[in-house]
This record gives sequence, C-alpha cells and structure tokens, in this order.
Amino acid sequence: FLYDRYCAGVGSQSETTERRDLVGVYGLYALHRRLLHANTIPDAKLHKHLWTTFPQQCPVINLIGDLAFFPTEFIAQYAPFEVKGCDQVESVANTASFVTKFDA
Repeated sequence: FLYDRYCAGVGSQSETTERRDLVGVYGLYALHRRLLHANTIPDAKLHKHLWTTFPQQCPVINLIGDLAFFPTEFIAQYAPFEVKGCDQVESVANTASFVTKFDA
C-alpha cells in the first residue's frame, strides 16, 4: 500500500519527498470519495487508517512558506465520514500540541 510506504519513510534518514507525496495520497482519497456513487458506503477501515496513522506522526505538513497542509482537517472537509475513533476535537488538540512543541 502506497500510503504505508510513505508513512514508513517519514522521519527516516532517507526521507526526501514522502511528506509531500502523502498530500497527493490524501488528494486521491478525496477524489475517490467524490467519485463513489451516493448509495455506496465508504470503507471505514481505510478512512480510519488515513485519519490516524500519519497524523499521529506529523499532524501538519509545511508545503511552502506559510502554506500548511493538515491531513485530518482535509479529510473532514473533503471526505467526511463518521467513524468511531476519528474525533475532530482530539485531532485539533494533537495538532496544536505538535505545533506548540516546535514553536517554543
């Protein structure tokens, strides 16, 4: 799975473009969800995996300058789906603590 391979590369010594490549994976997921028929139920396991795996490692990606990408906020806006264990409030708190750690 492409997502798992990119997540494994994040934070490693050989990391180059994995974080930016993950932005593309999130974009493909949002497109996939848009193309699903209205009566098709999305894959809850995939949604939860995208919501929890990478955002725990890195809840914000600096794309360029002041432009940042927040994976969970992106999913919540462009591919919303109620799944147990995907809490928006917890995600915002996790992102805030991550940014505060680097801001200090």
